[in-house]
Amino acid sequence: MGFYLNGWRYLEAAPADIPGVWQWGTERRDVNSTTNGIGNGKRNTQIIVELLKEARETMKATQVADAYEYNGFSDWFLPSKDELNQMYINLKVGGLGGFQSGSYWSSSENTSFGLNPPFCQKFSNGEQSQAHKDTSLLVRPIRQF
Repeated sequence: MGFYLNGWRYLEAAPADIPGVWQWGTERRDVNSTTNGIGNGKRNTQIIVELLKEARETMKATQVADAYEYNGFSDWFLPSKDELNQMYINLKVGGLGGFQSGSYWSSSENTSFGLNPPFCQKFSNGEQSQAHKDTSLLVRPIRQF
């Protein structure tokens, strides 16, 4: 994905999912400051990780994405809603990346809908929707470079 913003031009998806399925967080924790656009996943992840740390929650989707290390890089994060969609369009549709057909978490909340459910995306058909934060879904980290 080619784009130039704040010192980076490309987004790279991790070569595989983080094994298992992961909850986003708890229903009673709203972040209220995540955004959907390309280039926002890293900031979203940082905000969510800090909130979860303060709440003493562990092993959530953003935390495992943030802690991911591969090929000497440790700057991975959970993609925003729009970054996740670009992964679907540019990788999954093209038969690249070895994605599963299940749903993947984004780091973006839907702040216009009730309890601010996070966005997720089904990689079987590309449908974006929301899920309860205590639902366990797939995680594929990305990084900027």
